[in-house]
Amino acid sequence: MKASTFLDSLYEAVYRTAGLPPPGEQDVTRDPTNLRIVRQIHELHSDGLPPEEARVVREAAEQALEAAAGNVLSKYEDPFMISILRDVADRVEAACREAGVPLPDRPLLGTLPHGDVNARTMLVPGTGEHLVLFESQLILFAHLAAKAVVEALPLGELDDGRLSFDLDTAHIRAALEAEPRLAARFVEVLLGYAVTGRPGFARQYLQSRKREALTRIFRNALEFFVLGHEYGHIVSRHLGERRLVAGMDIGGDDAEELPEEVLYSWKQELEADVRGVEYAIPPTIRAGYDLTLGYAAGPDFYFTLMDVFSRAMQLLRTGTEEVPLATSHPPAALRREALRRSLRDFLGDAADGPLHLATTLQEVVEGLWAFARPTVLNAREHGVRPRSTWR
Repeated sequence: MKASTFLDSLYEAVYRTAGLPPPGEQDVTRDPTNLRIVRQIHELHSDGLPPEEARVVREAAEQALEAAAGNVLSKYEDPFMISILRDVADRVEAACREAGVPLPDRPLLGTLPHGDVNARTMLVPGTGEHLVLFESQLILFAHLAAKAVVEALPLGELDDGRLSFDLDTAHIRAALEAEPRLAARFVEVLLGYAVTGRPGFARQYLQSRKREALTRIFRNALEFFVLGHEYGHIVSRHLGERRLVAGMDIGGDDAEELPEEVLYSWKQELEADVRGVEYAIPPTIRAGYDLTLGYAAGPDFYFTLMDVFSRAMQLLRTGTEEVPLATSHPPAALRREALRRSLRDFLGDAADGPLHLATTLQEVVEGLWAFARPTVLNAREHGVRPRSTWR
């Protein structure tokens, strides 16, 4: 089976299983979200430019959007997201080759609303090709959640022009109490993603150039880790046991036509997390930021977001934050703590900086969640529930 046909079938199966109408084919040049992104790129980068230079900025953004249309496996995918994934893979692989980190052959890259806030590795039936599928809106969720968190960070500037963080948690709490809109932005992203699968439904806002640059660092570091984690599974040969993809009947009677995914144990997941850090750090260093920010804003921040999102989902479903244990993946909080212990074991005292920033960012997110929780609970009381495609 061709990868494109396979992925089309998976999309249709996800929606059919969830009792939703089939998704429409993507038209990258007309998608309102993508057009809004073009406008934002124009606004962010053309401020103060002469009219002719501002026109060049807008045309470049539009051309990049149109070029992305030819880079998709499935007619249901958003080409803009696929172009981002390919750029992430390019950057991870280039940096890892320079650092001498062994790489697997590049898998096929795609997106699917598969019900988990992560990526999943599947095998294309009859080919043995690896297909890494990011949850369709994970990248946008990571970007908008990071944006909300960055807005809550008190920032300063060092003498050499570099950004500095005020890591005093009392100051951070005071900022959250003084600016209710900070938590409101965070909860809109959470609810948009949980209830509709579309975090972009949250109200948008422009950031200062400094905060926009920091948000991009957070998102890139997180993307490097999520892709690196899947590369870790492949290079570690965690492929000995497979299973049919739960609940996905793609309409074929032949066993070769049935979708399979890699079935991992908790131990293998934790091993892939460590590998994911190994793949994520070289591109962060190559991009010009250090281990402290690369680790804290990437792997650790990802698990903090996963943990809070899982609790928000459970609050909508059951009215409590108790997240049930999964057979294949350890809880996000456990994975975060295991990774912190591994970092301490490997770096010793040099882990102090990354871990201090990581725990501070966790406190910021927990502070935002404390303000957001009553809104989520109120939504449940008014009958709001998570989208049916979530697992």
